[in-house]
Amino acid sequence: MEHTEYKKIAKIGENFWWFRALHRNLLNALKVFVSEQPTPLLDIGCGAGGFLRRFCKVHNDSYSVGLELDFSTAAIANERSDSRIVTGSANSLPFHSSIFSICVAADLLYHKSADPEKISSEVFRCLKPGGLFLINEPAYQWLFSTHDRKVFGVRRFTRVSLATILKGAGFNVRYSTHWNTFLFALMVVWRKVARKIFMAKNSNSDLILMPPIVEQIFNAIMVLEGLILYVSMKIGLVFLPFGGSVLIIGERPLNDPEDCKNY
Repeated sequence: MEHTEYKKIAKIGENFWWFRALHRNLLNALKVFVSEQPTPLLDIGCGAGGFLRRFCKVHNDSYSVGLELDFSTAAIANERSDSRIVTGSANSLPFHSSIFSICVAADLLYHKSADPEKISSEVFRCLKPGGLFLINEPAYQWLFSTHDRKVFGVRRFTRVSLATILKGAGFNVRYSTHWNTFLFALMVVWRKVARKIFMAKNSNSDLILMPPIVEQIFNAIMVLEGLILYVSMKIGLVFLPFGGSVLIIGERPLNDPEDCKNY
C-alpha cells in the first residue's frame, strides 16, 4: 500500500465506518471463538496499527505483536498502539514455531507482495495447536477496481477460495461468512458506475471520510449487520451469503504433533 494511504488510515481510520465495522467483527469473532484471554496475538500486516489499538483497549491484559513490512508504517503503528511492532515479511514470519494463540490478517492476502499459501503455512507453523487464524479479505474478483490498484491489491477472494487455502495449509475451517452485505448494492454501484463518472482514473483510493451524518448512518447500518453476524457466529449455522468482504476462521488442530517452543 502507498505510504500516503497508511497516513490516511492513521488519521481517519477510527472514525471511518468500514474500519469500525471490520474491527468490531474481528473482536466479536474473538469473543465467540476464544474461550480464554486471546493472548499472545499477532496482527500480520498491521499497517497503521488500528486494530491493535482497538484490541489493546478491549484486552488491556493481553500481549500483542504487530508485523509490518514497511519501516515507516511500522513506526506509525508503534506510536498508535501499546503492542510490540516488528518489521518483516508475512511470507516468512520472523518468529519461532507454536508461540501465538491468535493470528489476524486483515486485507493482507490480496496484496501484491503477499503469497497466500506461504503466509497460511507460516501462520500454521507459528500458531499453538488449537490456535486460531482470523482472515478478512475483499470479496469477488469482478469487483476489482481502481481502489484495489491504489492500495496494491491484486486479487479478491470468495469463501471457497479462502477455505481451500486454509485447508491446504493444514487448518480446519471453524467459520466463514461474507459481510458488508447491507451496503453491498451501494458498493457495486459506486465501483462499477459512479466512481468512473465522478472520479478520475488515477485518483486516490476510496478511503474518504464521508460527511458526519453519512458516517453515522453507515455505521448504524453496520452495527446492525454486525449484531446479526455475531449471532450467526454464536449459533454456528447461519452466515451472510454475500457481501464486499469475506471473514474466515481457521484452527490449527489440537492433535498436531509439532512440539511447542518458547518465543
